[in-house]
Amino acid sequence: MATWQPANLIVKGAQRAFHERLAQIPTIWQNHCAVYDSDTAVEPHSFPGFIPKPREFLNGRQIQGIRDFTFNITNNEYELSIAINRKHFEDDQTGLIAERMREVAEVWGTFKDYLFAQMLINGATAGYTAWDGTVFFGDTRAIGGSANIDNATTSAATTGTIPTAGEFIADLKTIKALVRRYQDDTGRPFNQLAVQNLRTIVPPSYEAAAFEALNAAFISQTENVFKGFSELDVCDYLTADTKMYITAVGAERKPFIMQQRMPLEVIILDSADQVALHNAVLVLARERFVFAYGEPRRAVEHTYS
Repeated sequence: MATWQPANLIVKGAQRAFHERLAQIPTIWQNHCAVYDSDTAVEPHSFPGFIPKPREFLNGRQIQGIRDFTFNITNNEYELSIAINRKHFEDDQTGLIAERMREVAEVWGTFKDYLFAQMLINGATAGYTAWDGTVFFGDTRAIGGSANIDNATTSAATTGTIPTAGEFIADLKTIKALVRRYQDDTGRPFNQLAVQNLRTIVPPSYEAAAFEALNAAFISQTENVFKGFSELDVCDYLTADTKMYITAVGAERKPFIMQQRMPLEVIILDSADQVALHNAVLVLARERFVFAYGEPRRAVEHTYS
C-alpha cells in the first residue's frame, strides 16, 4: 500500500524556510514601540508620574507624592491557516513549495506593520485614547501640571496635500521644537533625551520629498545640514496622502506599545492521516499580541491641507 511521502518538503525544511524569511523582513513598528511580555489575558500597566524637581536641602526632607496612571491592555489572538494541495508536493520538482513558505512568512511579517498603521490612522478618532483617557492625537490635553499639549498639528502644502522637500523640513523643524516643549506632570520639559532619536513615518507619496529633505546638505543656498535630523520610515499601509507621524523614541517611555502574550507558533500538519483528510498539507500560524497607545507626548500627527 502506498503511503504519503512529501518528497520535496519535510517539517524542518518548511519551518526553516518560513523563519529564515521572517527574520529578513524589515519592519517599521519596532522602531516606535516599547515591547512588553504578558502573562495574562489582560495586562495592567502603570505609568508613574515624573519625579518632582530637586530642591535645596534646608530644614529637612519634603516628601512628595507621584501621580499614578494605571490602565489595562487586553491581548488579541491572530491566526493564518492555509492548505497546500497535496498534488503540489507530489509534483514539485523546482522548489516552489519552499517559495510558498517564504511568501507565508512575508504575509505574516508585514501584518504587524499593517496593525501598527491602523493604530496611527485611528489615533485622532474618538474612542482611541491614551492612558490619560484623552484621544491619542489631539489638540487639547493637560497632564497634571503640564501646559496644554497639542500633538495634532496642521499646515498647508503649496500643491495639494503633498509637501515639497522645503515644506517637509520646515514643518519637521517646527514639530521637533514643539515636542521639546512638551511638559511632564510637574510642568517641566521632559523630551530632551526622547528627541535624540526622532523618527518620521510617511506614506509612499511623501517618500521623495522626505528623503530629499533629510539627506540634503544644502537648502536654499544655506549651509543647513539636515541629514540625521530625523530617521525616515515609509509605511505602505498609510493610504491617505494627507498625514505624516513624528515620534520621539530616544528615551525609556515610547509612544506606542506592543504587548506579546504568546510568541509566533507555526505548525505544519503533513502526516498521512491529516493529508488524507484534507487532501492538503496544512500550515497553521498563530500568535497572541496587541498594539496599544503609550506616551502621547512623544508622538505627533501632522496633517497637510
